Amino acid sequence: DLVIGLLHHEDILLRKLLCENGSHQDKELNIIPIVGMGGLGKTTLAQVAYNNENVLAHFDKRIWICFSDPFEMLKVAEAIIEAIEGNNASDISKLETVLQRVRTCIEGKR
Repeated sequence: DLVIGLLHHEDILLRKLLCENGSHQDKELNIIPIVGMGGLGKTTLAQVAYNNENVLAHFDKRIWICFSDPFEMLKVAEAIIEAIEGNNASDISKLETVLQRVRTCIEGKR
């Protein structure tokens, strides 16, 4: 998909996601933030990368989670568990427990 004005950023994001710059190990957890003012195309850029055929082939599992301010870490972690396991994690009230469960779910995966 061609996204006018975001092609350069799309290329950079895809190279980072697919580890084509050789800067990180295959199983190392990396976070790639997409930040900017509202209306710049951050969500569009993320959607294009998320649906890219090379990204589909590269990762064991992909999940899409939307969140905004106010940011609640527990809710995000619960959404990750639900997307990966299909289970509802809202019965766990401690953030540390939920985060450990997230780690267990994604450990050793791309």
